[in-house]
Amino acid sequence: MKKPGYFFATLFSFLVYNSFGQSLDCAKFKNGRFKITDANAGGVFVLDRRGDYQVENNQSLKQTLRFKVTWLDDCTYTLKLDKVLRNENNLPIPENWILTVKITSTTANSYFQETSSNSFNFVYKCEVVKIQ
Repeated sequence: MKKPGYFFATLFSFLVYNSFGQSLDCAKFKNGRFKITDANAGGVFVLDRRGDYQVENNQSLKQTLRFKVTWLDDCTYTLKLDKVLRNENNLPIPENWILTVKITSTTANSYFQETSSNSFNFVYKCEVVKIQ
């Protein structure tokens, strides 16, 4: 027979998790206009995500890219490079570039994401703010 302390510890853990555990509301970020501000990554990125496509524009880099969006689950999606719309600085862009984005937390008007790639060996973390 299990000790009463085990029962109360389990019950307490369950209550704490349900009281303070974060619920992700990723659905409200599936479509819209977003902004990432990161001086280290090239300034301000404006993202327009509508349906199956996301267009990313960066005025500082003079670059606009279109990606095909595929949602893997409620909070994870991939971006596959579909078309280079503008690349005035001739920055290198990997062929067959695929980004995997995981939304890790949400707020009223933003979310935090972790992005990995089939072309790079690091995970990029940032906040994405919904602007429309």
